[in-house]
Amino acid sequence: MLDPIAHTLRVLEFDALRTVLAGHAATPAGRRAAAALMPTRQFASIVRLQRETTELVQLLTAGNCPPLSGVADIAEGIAGLAQARVPLEPEDLLAIAETLQAMQALRAFGACYRELAPTLWEAMQPIGDFTKECAEIDRCIDRDKTVHAHASPKLHDLRRHMATLRGQIHERLRRVMESAEAQRALEDTVITERNGRPVLVIKSGMRNAVAGTVWDRSQSGATLFIEPHAVTNSTSCALRKPAKSNGYCGF
Repeated sequence: MLDPIAHTLRVLEFDALRTVLAGHAATPAGRRAAAALMPTRQFASIVRLQRETTELVQLLTAGNCPPLSGVADIAEGIAGLAQARVPLEPEDLLAIAETLQAMQALRAFGACYRELAPTLWEAMQPIGDFTKECAEIDRCIDRDKTVHAHASPKLHDLRRHMATLRGQIHERLRRVMESAEAQRALEDTVITERNGRPVLVIKSGMRNAVAGTVWDRSQSGATLFIEPHAVTNSTSCALRKPAKSNGYCGF
């Protein structure tokens, strides 16, 4: 038997109407809501929706557009955090902060026009105050999507540890490069990286001049990128032990 509701929606081309409406939505959540929109038989809901529509039309006609810039699609990240405890990346936190700030602006807009749009203002009541949360994200995450070193004392200590270790690694590489055998084997005196490892650029024919791990080679095969064992062993030792005032593992 043909479903009368489905038949009516098909005759009215309701799917096409929803598609048009979604195309005018300013936010991802708005587009999803428009695409999932269904008619209601609840009289109270019909009255409320008509009032909201009338009030919004009046605001827009008067040139008062609700502020929606900055609203991002944060649903997936929040769901992942809630369900699987997946950590949020810095860009996710920035998007959340910008969205929360946009919600604060929207609530302020509703408060400003509460007398002209009381139904819309009522709908905005669940929007909370996220000033502290936004301030904390701003304190911890930079606009270039990196975490500030002062986000936590532990992170500050770890970054200081890493900076010290990088300096010691380069010093150890410099010492290796100064040896007579390395001087003959070096293709270039620049210290570079391969796979995140500090390496020396060595002529392939002089492979045995520097004891170490080959992390890469040039396309021609004439050049090897080697991490000296002297650096690897010292780095591993330093990572196993906390920083001390007299340095790491004998550096």
